[in-house]
Amino acid sequence: MEFGKADEKDIAELVQARLDYLSEDYGGLDKDTLTKIAEKLPEYFKEHLNY
Repeated sequence: MEFGKADEKDIAELVQARLDYLSEDYGGLDKDTLTKIAEKLPEYFKEHLNY
């Protein structure tokens, strides 16, 4: 396994990974909830990535 720091070019992949995790962990989420989360996550990652 290899670890590295993510940067802005990785945000789309991070968002998808988070949505996949939440869907699996909660046994599925409705489309509206996933859309709301997907809209907020990119800004969250931009603000908090590698800090």
